[in-house]
Amino acid sequence: MSIDTLNYTIHSDKNVTAAELADLFSAVGWYNGDGDLTYAIQGTTFIAHARDEKGKLLGYVSALSDGVFTTFVDMVLVRPEAQRHGIGRALVKAVETHFQGVPMYAMPFTDLHEFFLKLGYWDKTQKARTMVPMSKRNPA
Repeated sequence: MSIDTLNYTIHSDKNVTAAELADLFSAVGWYNGDGDLTYAIQGTTFIAHARDEKGKLLGYVSALSDGVFTTFVDMVLVRPEAQRHGIGRALVKAVETHFQGVPMYAMPFTDLHEFFLKLGYWDKTQKARTMVPMSKRNPA
């Protein structure tokens, strides 16, 4: 399915159901049905999500933070048919805005490595691995 223009809104709240999140995880190939995703929603510090005009969940980001020294971007998910429309960038920006002034960290799978580099994160290892630690200074 190709989407030429895509209207979506970013929400910074935990108003995401476990079923919606499971559907999104399945769409990107991350979820096989094991585990209760309610805990993933409840246990994270911050969530932002993107929805289309009908309310369908298009993207999701979660972050863990102490609010002072460290914010860790936990996961960024965007439906394959909605990728390359700025949703992932907008979701990460929502985390950075919420935790403005707090240093940002991510450990993305290698398929998101370039995505984070384009957002201003830098790779401290420069080594090819399954996951690489990345960080970004997040000015106030």
